[in-house]
Amino acid sequence: MRTDNRFLVGPVVTGDSFIGGSYHQLKAELIERLLRARNSVSLVGLPRMGKTSLMQLVEESAGQAPYERVLPVWFDMNRVAAAPDMTQFDVLLASIVHVLKRQLAKTPGLSKAEAADIWETLAEFEATKPSSYAYRLGFTDLFEDIAAAGWRVLLTLDEFDSARDIFTSTADFELFRDLTQERYGVSLAFISRR
Repeated sequence: MRTDNRFLVGPVVTGDSFIGGSYHQLKAELIERLLRARNSVSLVGLPRMGKTSLMQLVEESAGQAPYERVLPVWFDMNRVAAAPDMTQFDVLLASIVHVLKRQLAKTPGLSKAEAADIWETLAEFEATKPSSYAYRLGFTDLFEDIAAAGWRVLLTLDEFDSARDIFTSTADFELFRDLTQERYGVSLAFISRR
């Protein structure tokens, strides 16, 4: 069996396995929309079309010149399962914060002075009771503190089809819609099959 077969089904597509010039054009358009400007996009398509691979290419540009102050946060929504004391939505919020926390910890350009408020808000969020209004406020406060420090977040939610099982109320959707406000500095990317 050939190992250089670009038509193999399986891992994320990289390098010359992307076929056709449209991927380069789409990548450039997504970088413009999500990294240079602050927008939201939905990538919808059939399985194995390269949606995830394309967004991973865009995410690789975050944190690099001229997008050094964009923090990429990627989360696969299929990984959400309810903990005994948390709804799936609360687990989603906690999981996103966990990934964001790891990203912040390895961001070299984030000074201690800039990060002080962010780390304090992170600690407050982690100490807040899930399923409370304060929990949701703490989640959005975190993004507001990141934006106040002059940073932005590219939040990619892969397998967004799972939202129908995770988001149980209109307020759940509204929380993510609210993140698109200027004061939060978040660009949202949703990847789904429907």
